[in-house]
Amino acid sequence: IEYTQEDLEKVWNTNFKSMFGLTVACHPLLKRNRGEPFSSVVNIGSVAGVTCMKSGTPYASTKAAMNQVTGNWACEWGPDGIRVNCVTPWYINTELA
Repeated sequence: IEYTQEDLEKVWNTNFKSMFGLTVACHPLLKRNRGEPFSSVVNIGSVAGVTCMKSGTPYASTKAAMNQVTGNWACEWGPDGIRVNCVTPWYINTELA
């Protein structure tokens, strides 16, 4: 199966870059002072990012990257009072999958 550069860029921009940019932009709004309730980021991943399946390599790679950045942000942003998690539903047949 072959993917064009355009295919890769479309799914990368849709699934990863948009999530990354929005989440980073929201960090100052989510940051809490000691004693305040935690704020939360919940990313919507896919099982395709944690196991191998026929969902398309570009799609799966963006979801795997989302899982990784979610874990890193959980470590980095926890001291700022921000919980960061990613849910990974089972395969759903969409145009991007």
